Amino acid sequence: MHLGVNHLGHFALTALLRGALTARPGARVVSISSDIADRANIDFDDLQSQRSYGFIEAYGQSKLANLLFALELNRRGIASYAANPGIAHSDIFRGRETDWGQRAGLAERAVRLAQMLLGQPPAIGARATLYQATDDRVLNAAPTSA
Repeated sequence: MHLGVNHLGHFALTALLRGALTARPGARVVSISSDIADRANIDFDDLQSQRSYGFIEAYGQSKLANLLFALELNRRGIASYAANPGIAHSDIFRGRETDWGQRAGLAERAVRLAQMLLGQPPAIGARATLYQATDDRVLNAAPTSA
């Protein structure tokens, strides 16, 4: 579900909007990523994590896919940026609390604890994304390469 929700849906929508994005000056795409993408790999033999699921691995893979997508859009001439909202106190773990002890691995528990203790409100986490999506100074900034 991570790859579908965090990446594939956005990929499909952007593909459908490609003509409008290239036709309108100032159009841009902002993808959401995470620091965890730095340590992630894309498992092309198990993209949906059906054979082996780990929360951190699946989440990281989806965020790395977002970064690669942002870079490829730029390569194809569409203004594209990636934002990192940081640790936000979101509902990403909703539905996992009922069997927390059985389903959650140590890494997932650590992330949940960090989110509870250090997480900022979602509205604060959204600031970087909103800035990149709306501020014209972003379009005039020199692009960075990975």
